[in-house]
Amino acid sequence: MSDREQIKAYYDTSPETEWARLEQNPWEFEINCRYIDRYVQPGQSVLDLGGGPGRYSIHLAERERGPRAEKGRGGRGGADGRAGGRA
Repeated sequence: MSDREQIKAYYDTSPETEWARLEQNPWEFEINCRYIDRYVQPGQSVLDLGGGPGRYSIHLAERERGPRAEKGRGGRGGADGRAGGRA
């Protein structure tokens, strides 16, 4: 199995594991969000390719539209099963 296939299999079979990893290491999520907030301006488009469980896409959506009613669960909202939208 190629590296690409291994990475795809990891995210496809266990998005909850990656979500939990980010919750166990909140500093990583916070640092990345600071860079995202600094360089991705409100209203800009973001293409989320291979974005794992969508944690950063959800951060951008919440920043634009406000927090979701239900926290702590990943969501996939696009027609292709991926989160996406404007920053």
